[in-house]
Amino acid sequence: MPTAPRWMRSGGLSAHDWQVIADYVQVLQPLKMATKRLEGRGKAGRFGAIYEVIPVFEYLLESLEERIRGFDCVDFEQPNAPEDHFVINTKAAWAKLSNYYQKLDESPVYYAACCLHPYYKRYCDKAWREKPEWLTAAHHGFQQLWGEYQTRRSPPVRRKEPISSAIDDAIAAVMDDNSDDDSNLDEYEKWRRDEPKWAKQQYESADSSAIKYWVALQPKYPILARFALDVLSIPASSCECERMFSELGDLLAPRRRRIGSQLLAALQCIRAWMSAGVCLPN
Repeated sequence: MPTAPRWMRSGGLSAHDWQVIADYVQVLQPLKMATKRLEGRGKAGRFGAIYEVIPVFEYLLESLEERIRGFDCVDFEQPNAPEDHFVINTKAAWAKLSNYYQKLDESPVYYAACCLHPYYKRYCDKAWREKPEWLTAAHHGFQQLWGEYQTRRSPPVRRKEPISSAIDDAIAAVMDDNSDDDSNLDEYEKWRRDEPKWAKQQYESADSSAIKYWVALQPKYPILARFALDVLSIPASSCECERMFSELGDLLAPRRRRIGSQLLAALQCIRAWMSAGVCLPN
């Protein structure tokens, strides 16, 4: 057995000090999990995705609030009381996290990404049920963003005129009747009403992808699918861009400074394909 260092044998950290360290490690564990989740390379289309920003922030705030509630009845003046700096620092962490959480209101994209994901589509409705003012403000921003896509018209597609008959005209008159309830619903409302929410097993399956989901729904919801694909393809952080800069810097070794931009982009593209397991032709 190796001999313990002198600072551990005498005059070092006491059992109480180690307990304080253990408490800090526990309170930092959710932050570590959240960081790895939002900055990771999402091969399954989940981690590092913008639609997880709001749920992850909610989890972090709740975990810190739970820690703080555990000290509500503690008298820090008692001799055997825990260190007061732990709860002070935890409250400061919650305040800083809440400040960043409120900044998400500056862009409706975070709320939109949550609403347009087949698993998280009703998350905010349930998580914020006791805060209706949050839902009202977020939904207003979402409608403004969604309205920009609704005003864009797809170019008309020329189709061969079918041979019509009186019977076809009569059937079309019935089918084109806009007096039903669906006439007042846009694509987003129809999708929320008609398309089932993903179950947890679907979301956690290896082949689940919100991008593939909306690509498959493009014929049914053409405008909404374009909106969803634009929003859900946004990365949650700039970590992937930073990795790209680092990888390109590795390619530009001192003896490769004369590599042109097109060749550099091609090399990085091939490297990304090989990393993703894409089979390249010989």
